[in-house]
Amino acid sequence: MEGQEAKDIGDSLRLEVGATPHLEMVVRSMVNDHVQLIESNFGEFIPEKSKQRARIAAYNTIITRDIVDVKDLWIGAGRDVLGELRGITSYDILVSLKDRLNTKGYNLPDGGVTVNLIKSPEQEWEEVSEQTKSTIEATIKERGYDISPKEYIFGLLMFYTSGHELVHAYVDPNLPHYVNEFFAYAMQNFMLEKELGAKFSGDKLNDLYQAMVVKYGDDFYKTMFGAMRNPITRFRIFGDLSREKVRAALPMRHDI
Repeated sequence: MEGQEAKDIGDSLRLEVGATPHLEMVVRSMVNDHVQLIESNFGEFIPEKSKQRARIAAYNTIITRDIVDVKDLWIGAGRDVLGELRGITSYDILVSLKDRLNTKGYNLPDGGVTVNLIKSPEQEWEEVSEQTKSTIEATIKERGYDISPKEYIFGLLMFYTSGHELVHAYVDPNLPHYVNEFFAYAMQNFMLEKELGAKFSGDKLNDLYQAMVVKYGDDFYKTMFGAMRNPITRFRIFGDLSREKVRAALPMRHDI
């Protein structure tokens, strides 16, 4: 899909199902931060064509208005969404939420448009444990942020889904599905660490990711992003990153 074609499709979808213009601005700002983070840390491993594809997908990141009522969320101009999330998020909160928050995202096959389907924050809040609710409410009060628990949950939903789907636009589209998903979740954790200050030591996903990086170094990233030309190295990495290991690290993904 060429850039203009993807932009036209994205603009059409945005008109048909997109959220409010203000929320689109918030999401696009968040996604642009993801782009800068990925390219500043891994840009040397990413082919230029993949960068262009991902930047188009970043422009075309759409939050659907049919899934969530957004009229009361982050309506104040100039709100620093990532700053507020960063100030509130703690390891304990993330660990209790990261396998519970339910988002769905779709990246068109050639990476041009990303659509994020997000459940109602009210529904998500009802599914959070009472202990986590109390922790979130106490942290918001302690930090003095002008943000509601509902906004906080919604912000994490936007953060999770937009970052995850953006990674799919960067990686080699010929990766096995389970490897593609593994790396998107690993990069999602990377974003949470770098942008929100979370730490994931002891997390099975992070442990597997770190093991691959330690063993293969730059070759691992070259393979994930499609810059590896040595088929033997690719074969070794895919052999080491088995479906069984990925399933153990991502038990919530029954499709891999």
